[in-house]
Amino acid sequence: MGRPSGVFDYYELSEDGSTFDIIEDKAATSHRFPRTIAPGGSRTLAIRAVGPGGASPSASLLVTDNRPTSTPVPGAPPVDTPTPTATPTPTATATPTATATPTATATATDPLNPPVQPPGKPGNPRANATSVSSITLQWDAVNGATHYRVRIYPTGGAVPSYSDAGDVTRYVFSGLQANTQYTLEVCAHNDGGSSLAASITASTNSPPAEVKDTIDQEDTDLDSIPRGSLPTCAIPLTPPTKSSCNGTRPAAAAPCTTTL
Repeated sequence: MGRPSGVFDYYELSEDGSTFDIIEDKAATSHRFPRTIAPGGSRTLAIRAVGPGGASPSASLLVTDNRPTSTPVPGAPPVDTPTPTATPTPTATATPTATATPTATATATDPLNPPVQPPGKPGNPRANATSVSSITLQWDAVNGATHYRVRIYPTGGAVPSYSDAGDVTRYVFSGLQANTQYTLEVCAHNDGGSSLAASITASTNSPPAEVKDTIDQEDTDLDSIPRGSLPTCAIPLTPPTKSSCNGTRPAAAAPCTTTL
């Protein structure tokens, strides 16, 4: 059948004036009527397009079965003519392609030369300040370690890279700020890698306090000082009796005297 022109929604099929099927495929150009016709019989088949504006005129076709009619045998039951069954067309099924499973590669180990294992973490880290600008870090030796790496940084401050300390168990950090807390770390190394770091905190010493003695001429009248009570200062005083001495001295400096 040909496709109708214009807009339509579906095809309507009828047999001998009775609707029996609807085709919603607008691109269809053929259809199989699932009806049988007895030998010598006929049917009128029709199709029309149905759309929003109504149905189109029907296209009809008279189908006649010209096969000879069989003569029934007296007393025999009627024989139904079997309806031919359409043979299904086999559908090709895609076979999934097998995915290769990755094979694990075994690493050969020489029993005579086993791989070197990383050393353990240095134990018993201890630190003490040796001055206002240096701290000494010590730790216990680690079996299998060939050298050690250390670092120091103000607690809570930026963390620098490690420095190589060599094959020792004692290291002195210098050039530090006075009266400052530091975090010190040490880790052991060999050909197998590095250990975890052992850490400890320590603070540098505070600088010694300075002692200042000041005698101001405008505020102190030497004539008012009782005899036997002598002022002390950083430099000796000489006559006249009215004198001024301003200076800074360590606590162990020798006193100076004046004669009244």
